[in-house]
Amino acid sequence: MNGFIRQVLKHLTLLLAYLLMACVCLNPLPFHLSEGLLAAESGDPLLQIWVVQWNIHKLSTSLSSYFDANIFYPYSNTFAYHDHLFGLGILGWIFSVLTQNPILIHNCLLLLSFTCSAYGMFLLCRDITQNIYAAGLGGVIFGFLPFRFAHLDHVNILSVYWLPLCFFFLRRYLIPCSTRSHKVLLTLPFFWLCFFLQALTSFNYLFLAAIALGIYGLVSATYQWYKGCSPWKGHIPRDLLVFFAGAGLVGLGLLPLTSAYLKANKELGFERSVQETHALSARPQDYAVAPENNLLYGTITRKWQSLTSPYPREQALFHGILTTVLAGIALLYGLFRRGNAACNSARIAFGALLFAAFVLSLGPFVSILGKNISLPYSCLYHMLPGFKSMRVPARFGIIAAFALAVLASIGVTDIFTFRRPGNTPLRQLIFAGISAGLILLESYSPFVTLSLYPGETKALPGVYQWLHSQPDPLRIVELPVHSPKDQFEAIYYSTFHWHRMLNGRSAFIPNGIQRVFNQLRTFPSQRSIALLKSLAIEYVILHTQKLKAPFPEPCPDGLKLLRRFDNDWLFQVKAPASHPRSPDHAIRPVKLHVSTILQKDEHCTLGVELESQATTNLSLLPEESCWVRIEWSQNETLLSTESARMNIPIFFQPGKSETTSLHLRTPKSPGDYQLRLLFQCAAISPEQISKRVTILPEIIDSRSPHKLEAEFLWDDIPEVWPHDQPLPIRIIVKNSGDTLWKASIVDREQPKGEVRLAVVDWYEQSSGEALIQQRGSTELGARGRLRYDVPPGKAASIDAEIPTPAYAGEFLLELDMLSEHIAWFSPQKLRTLKKIIYLY
Repeated sequence: MNGFIRQVLKHLTLLLAYLLMACVCLNPLPFHLSEGLLAAESGDPLLQIWVVQWNIHKLSTSLSSYFDANIFYPYSNTFAYHDHLFGLGILGWIFSVLTQNPILIHNCLLLLSFTCSAYGMFLLCRDITQNIYAAGLGGVIFGFLPFRFAHLDHVNILSVYWLPLCFFFLRRYLIPCSTRSHKVLLTLPFFWLCFFLQALTSFNYLFLAAIALGIYGLVSATYQWYKGCSPWKGHIPRDLLVFFAGAGLVGLGLLPLTSAYLKANKELGFERSVQETHALSARPQDYAVAPENNLLYGTITRKWQSLTSPYPREQALFHGILTTVLAGIALLYGLFRRGNAACNSARIAFGALLFAAFVLSLGPFVSILGKNISLPYSCLYHMLPGFKSMRVPARFGIIAAFALAVLASIGVTDIFTFRRPGNTPLRQLIFAGISAGLILLESYSPFVTLSLYPGETKALPGVYQWLHSQPDPLRIVELPVHSPKDQFEAIYYSTFHWHRMLNGRSAFIPNGIQRVFNQLRTFPSQRSIALLKSLAIEYVILHTQKLKAPFPEPCPDGLKLLRRFDNDWLFQVKAPASHPRSPDHAIRPVKLHVSTILQKDEHCTLGVELESQATTNLSLLPEESCWVRIEWSQNETLLSTESARMNIPIFFQPGKSETTSLHLRTPKSPGDYQLRLLFQCAAISPEQISKRVTILPEIIDSRSPHKLEAEFLWDDIPEVWPHDQPLPIRIIVKNSGDTLWKASIVDREQPKGEVRLAVVDWYEQSSGEALIQQRGSTELGARGRLRYDVPPGKAASIDAEIPTPAYAGEFLLELDMLSEHIAWFSPQKLRTLKKIIYLY
């Protein structure tokens, strides 16, 4: 018993040592655990807090309607728009027994992610090397990777402490020449338990862990078979039964979670494109790029950062020079000397895992000499169910780092073995201690900024205390929304009241919600108030300190100012709808905007004009899109069909129509056709619309134009507007040339020939200076897109929001039509649209 207590104390001491390292590396966070957040500039920690708190909320009340979270009203199943983090929610729920402070719970989980990841790796490395000093160093490497300091706002990515235990129990099962029954009964159940807990922590790790464990298990088992020490001798049926029983139980446990994500994907098409994953794939040189604020290497390696990645920190995969050297020693030692059998097996298996993870981190393909070469990731993308939800292939770098940490631990053991004479435990401790210090120095990224948020109800701004005190569920929206951070803060404060809200932020954002907030930029216009009424929003929280212009007086019709909480004003929406309505056949198609002459086998965009049959304002949300059956026929003979998804306008006013886009492909053979559309949606009446279209082998369009000319027929551009706030404009323009205007080009990276409304320049009236051309203010060069292809002689409307200069004054705004990467319509500026605008 005394020996057992001593072992427990040793492990507790090690845990405390890892915790102390985490506190030192994350300074000054340990002094502000109740109100401080690191790396909160992105807003992601607030989202992570909301996710964990929603789990705690449901675990404390009821798990019914678990996925019907309070964000993105009126949508349902909204919790499936983001990684559920249920495993972290369970841990947070345990912490909530001691504190209700969401920031304190989040920071405890953050410290836990460093500490437990290091400890889990220690257990695995000790089992392999049988050396506590080498194992302790392996824990330091994995627990304090440079990669971790670039992702302090993603506690789900950092929480990978169950993965080392998965490998620990799988390795125990694969110990050669052992056939004891209790080994199977103990190791496999614990293996599946740890895998289940890791999968609950993050769906990303469901895939990463499964692939990594599969590679390790296959290589390790093959090695044992090659050595004649298969762990399954005479026990294959028994082992398979236990293995698949565990897999089945894990599958059943994950099924309720998985089904919600499959439903969200089916309804809203939530998946990542190949181009999106390629943009966040690693390049080989990214393994030499440290996080930007890394103490030693951040400045040195910054020049190798990806210039095209939307999130360069995802590809900062430098793991440290000393770690790489120690891992290299392990691999080289295995080539030239014979170590113990356990280390030899591990160095082969983890060496293979390191290589496989590196290749997978490169994404679906690499470009060599202008040619795209497919990689194994592409097979997983197309063949593994659910894998298309993965956005960042570079995160396989975590698995590469995992393998590197194990190999580095083996490398330290090899050094100890090579210098066995005189290699006392004290010398081993000193070597491991110095190495750990150097590794921490290589990994360390200092933080000088700490964002502070209230973590207690009594410290909340007054408007949120009022919401917290309301017993009945409300439907609210917080405005204005100028940036994603505004949404992050809204959902954070919602953890204190849980009322349904139009606001939201997640990995996937419904297209309908984005369009709603685009409309609400004009709040408190009558159209925006009517939209809120149709969505059954009851209250508006307006943060007046974020307004670019004073709120109009008196209060606009449809709103009632209830209270002012300093800069936060609470409005009640008068006579909102009882709930968002989407009655059957509420919308009917009235017109098809398509050229009567199209090119064969060509992608084209047509316009579908829809009209509400309701007598009041109407929003169909959460029904934001519908499937359309597209039929091409000749002489009443159906020749081809296809289905395409079409966005439904978010808001209809009585007697006014709205036009939306529909993408299709024309027939491959020239001739005269009847184009017919059938709408497969309960909200749209079943009547079909059709038009006769002639398909030609080739036509003149804006990709290879003859005569590009436009005539501006009408415009609605405010003459007075607040500075540094997007300017909403609407124009009607006529195609007065002889060329078909293409509204959308398939190649989104190089949309050559796509016709858009464009800002030529902003001119300061007092000086005549051109802000874009002379001052280089390229951020003012906005675009407005056509809804559909416009043939010669036809007109179309364009809506756009144009950035305005950052200071007040009188300006001349000049607009023109542009065929992207081809030409301006009026290069001599003879027929451009010019408006004088006063910005205050």
